Amino acid sequence: MATIKLKRGQSTNLPSLSLQAGEPAFTLDTKKLYIGDGTEKVLINPDIGANEITDENIGNRTIDQGIAATVSNTGTLTQLFSFLAKVIKSITGKTNWYDAPVKTIAALNTDISNHAGNSSVHVTTQDKANWSDKYTKNEIDNKFSTLETNIDWKESVDTYASIATTYPNPQDGWTVNVKDTDYTYRYSGTEWVAISANAIPKATAEIDGLMAKEDKAKLDGVAAGANNYTHPASHVATMITQSSTHRFVSDAEKNTWNGKADIDSPEFTGTPTAPTPSSEDNSTRLATTAFVRSLGYIPASGAIDGGTF
Repeated sequence: MATIKLKRGQSTNLPSLSLQAGEPAFTLDTKKLYIGDGTEKVLINPDIGANEITDENIGNRTIDQGIAATVSNTGTLTQLFSFLAKVIKSITGKTNWYDAPVKTIAALNTDISNHAGNSSVHVTTQDKANWSDKYTKNEIDNKFSTLETNIDWKESVDTYASIATTYPNPQDGWTVNVKDTDYTYRYSGTEWVAISANAIPKATAEIDGLMAKEDKAKLDGVAAGANNYTHPASHVATMITQSSTHRFVSDAEKNTWNGKADIDSPEFTGTPTAPTPSSEDNSTRLATTAFVRSLGYIPASGAIDGGTF
């Protein structure tokens, strides 16, 4: 097989080299290919020097914002740009890395600065609900104004009895403090009524009032659910203590006693027996058939025979 070899040599010999149009030449030391155009040698594969890479050299590339590879500092140009797009997308939370964020970093920094300076404070939904359930300053002022209007305070007196003499013709709403008891009274239109907390009496069986500390201690000592007792419909007999005058009787004992004859005018059944008195006995003892026969009485089934001669 024939071998076709290009014209070849060292780059230092290029100045003296002449190439015909279309004739190639290759430098063995710099690995460059030249083609003659009839007048000069044209370099076919020139080196790309610093700042000489253009968009035409690079061409179009597509960024993969969902790149599966772990983000790192090493990779091809396309990989590095894909890593950056993936990080930007995770920061903004947007569908695409190039979508505009809800707020820029500069805007977030402004919000944080305002929050730290209390010029724009963040609150929770619960905070808003709590604040919505509060009176405004104007509402409170209006309520105090109404209260002041409804309560007409009068000069305090020494005793309760002094109220009637000091204010013989009171009007509804007049309020007076009594010095000796420190009770406060308000006229209801018909009578002076104690309204201060210290004027509330202790509760009794007939009157509502405050609970005494002793009652509170007693109440605290009551077990939970103690008032939910339900009396059982029956009790076991073993819970009763027996004595010489109070004892239990079984059904068998009752049946035995019920089968005995009464002491007063007893009525016997069956074949009752009794001790046989002697024939000389003259008492109220029972007379058995044996006793009767010993006295010579003849039974109804017997016969009297006079004998023969």
